Amino acid sequence: AAAGTANPVAVATGPAQAAPGSKVRLDGRQSSARRYRWTQVSGPWVALDDASSATPSFRPRVPGLYVFELEVEDGSTRSAPAQVVVTVVSGQGS
Repeated sequence: AAAGTANPVAVATGPAQAAPGSKVRLDGRQSSARRYRWTQVSGPWVALDDASSATPSFRPRVPGLYVFELEVEDGSTRSAPAQVVVTVVSGQGS
């Protein structure tokens, strides 16, 4: 970051729980950034729709812990990663 400006900060949120097959949206809009990079770091693999946006989504097929990291950039400096965990449990809401 330029002198006198703060480094970008990643803020990642998402639902604590979700059901298999439901659409799960992650949210990085509270981050101070121009560019977003979401990465799945743990759990059953899923495809993120639009992983370079502030609010990507995915549809988990199986129960498990899904862990994602968000790194953001302000054009010159990358943030430390912020992590979000979504627990996917079958039988929720039935």
